[in-house]
Amino acid sequence: MYRFYFDKTLIPVAPKKTTTKINNRNETLDLASDGEINILKAPGLTEFNLEVLLPGTSDFRQAVYEGGFKDPSYFLGIFEQLKLSKKPFLFSIVRMLDNGSISFPSFPILVSLEEYEIEEDAENGFDVIVPIKLLKSREEAPELVKTKQINGKTYVEKTKVRQSDKAVPKTIVSSGSPLWNMCKLIFGDGEKFREIAKLNNIDDPNNVPKGQVLRLE
Repeated sequence: MYRFYFDKTLIPVAPKKTTTKINNRNETLDLASDGEINILKAPGLTEFNLEVLLPGTSDFRQAVYEGGFKDPSYFLGIFEQLKLSKKPFLFSIVRMLDNGSISFPSFPILVSLEEYEIEEDAENGFDVIVPIKLLKSREEAPELVKTKQINGKTYVEKTKVRQSDKAVPKTIVSSGSPLWNMCKLIFGDGEKFREIAKLNNIDDPNNVPKGQVLRLE
C-alpha cells in the first residue's frame, strides 16, 4: 500500500508509477591529442515524474481521503498554491505492508513543483488526471570552518564554499565553445572569460579555436 503526500496533503489515489531520475551534469572536452576527457561533476537535481488521478465522485473505491471526500478542484488548488508560492515543500512516499508496518524507510524530500498538466477526458467521467514533475530542492552550500587570530584571540569563521574555491586545472583544451561557456563550466563563473582571454591573448572570446590549449593561471 502506498501513500503520497504533497506537503501535508494526502493524494487520494496513489500513482501507479513514479519515475525517479538522477540527472547527469558531466561534461566532455576535446583534447589536443584528438581524444576526449570526461569532467565528472556532482549529479544534477533528482527529478520525480508521476501521474496523479483525482476522482470526480466519492464512489471511487481505491481513493483514501483525510476528513472525507474532496473533489478535484480542492487538490488543483493545492497544486496551484505550491507552484505560486515559489518555495520548496516536503514530498513523501509512504510504503506500507498489509500489517501496517513500513516496507522501508520513506524520508520526506524537499522538492519544488516544476510543472504539471490538467487532463480531462469525457471517457473518464469527472475524473481529472494530473501529470506532475518535481525537482529535489538543492541543499545549502557546505560551509568551511576556519579560525583566525585577532588581538591574540581565536575566532571561528564560517564561509560558504563557492565553485571558485574548488581546485581547477592549470590548463584546458578549448572545446570550440565561447570562452564564457568554458569559464562557467570550469570556474562556475562565466564572467572570468575576460581574465582568461587576457591571459591567453584572445581577441575574440566567442571564437576560440577548438583544440587550443588555454592557460587558466
